Amino acid sequence: MRILQGRKVVRADQARVFLATIARGLVIDYRRRNALEQACLDYLASLPQGAEPSPQERMQLMQTLCTLDRMLAELPPRVRQTFLLSQIDGLAYAEIAARLNVSLSSVQQYMIRAMTACCEVFHE
Repeated sequence: MRILQGRKVVRADQARVFLATIARGLVIDYRRRNALEQACLDYLASLPQGAEPSPQERMQLMQTLCTLDRMLAELPPRVRQTFLLSQIDGLAYAEIAARLNVSLSSVQQYMIRAMTACCEVFHE
């Protein structure tokens, strides 16, 4: 599918390298998904009895997490790091700016970019 979807013309002498790159990406995606799924399952196992979601809710949760993970992976490193520091670690923009040694304006721009990506992914 990736070869067909890619609009890149590959010469015969580059085919092996191209396929290896695609395979490497698939392995990384597979491992990332497994790690994410295991973290989600660990969290769900820690919930009190009766509080665990239904199988349909679990599937929806996993799909949402995988979508978010793919979106984050496509962001530039600074934008991703800023988003995670804000949303996961709960840091204020000024703290993020100090930690990343960037201006407050840059942090604001990074967050706008990350939030825009979230909106595009989840509100298509």
